[in-house]
Amino acid sequence: MDADKSLEKSIFHQDHQSLSMVTHHFVVRLHSLSLQVTFKEGVYLIWMMTLFSTFSPSSQGRLA
Repeated sequence: MDADKSLEKSIFHQDHQSLSMVTHHFVVRLHSLSLQVTFKEGVYLIWMMTLFSTFSPSSQGRLA
């Protein structure tokens, strides 16, 4: 039973790490593009990312 818990924990940790890496990648990209991107486009992109992370099957409905 404890083995299942630790396995689940490590899987979630890996998923969270990859999510953090993807988020960091997007932030870096956004920062480098910030001079060309308008405020409205930025808000739209953030909204789309939030929507994607909310309905992503890997997150199982949990917010990071």
